[in-house]
Amino acid sequence: MAEDVVTSARAAVLQTLFRAIQSYSATSCLAWLGSVPSEQLLPIFRPRSNPAVNQFEAIIAEHENREQLSIVMATYREQADASAVAGTQSAIAAACLVFSHSLADVALEELCSLLADFNPGYWTKIISKRSFTLGKIAERGVDELTKESVRQKIKSMSLPTKMKHLLKNAGSHANVDYPSFTYERSRLAKLDASRHAVVHDEGVTLRVDDTKDSQEFFFNTTVYAALVVSSTLGLGVTYPQLYVRWLEHLAEQAGLPGVVNTLRSQ
Repeated sequence: MAEDVVTSARAAVLQTLFRAIQSYSATSCLAWLGSVPSEQLLPIFRPRSNPAVNQFEAIIAEHENREQLSIVMATYREQADASAVAGTQSAIAAACLVFSHSLADVALEELCSLLADFNPGYWTKIISKRSFTLGKIAERGVDELTKESVRQKIKSMSLPTKMKHLLKNAGSHANVDYPSFTYERSRLAKLDASRHAVVHDEGVTLRVDDTKDSQEFFFNTTVYAALVVSSTLGLGVTYPQLYVRWLEHLAEQAGLPGVVNTLRSQ
């Protein structure tokens, strides 16, 4: 590829990774609340139940069994607050799963589309049965219709299917130097099914067992996919360089040209 094309493709991959880093940082903070011991969160939830408790106590203040009713209310409140904490932590885990999955899905769509733009041979095979009228071909041209069809097909794929095609297209380039990460196709499929259950079936109240560190798994999957794309297209984005470029990006945003120049010289 020409140098300007390489530069443009590299910038697109890095932008995808920068968004992944920002999103992972934010989602990890949210996920942390889901792992905090419930007794530490109870003081936060107690004020939430105060209005209902105060109203009930005002109602029973003149009741002849007010002492017994107050004991019942206190016991119920303990149970209700504990249940609220448990439900919230379950919802946090489900929300982190859905959010992280969506971010990874968009990232994989971008990365697969980038590969298809610069390495179209493999990707045109997946739309080989698509047909068009002669009028549309004459109006739009074969290349434009092919590119649009490939992008639509990629968009319609599930996240595990996108990953499967990306790795199959990459061949030996799928073996990138990415420490402490092994791609787990089975876990991706399981998390994808759990995400579907949360969104389309029981909602965020669904208790799913395999959501622990789901945001980290999806982040790692995104980084891995981006490094595979970089290796396939010869963009030169490596795991160590990613974080140097990220610091450079932060320095640019903070208006620190000296730091940017120092990082770029490395």
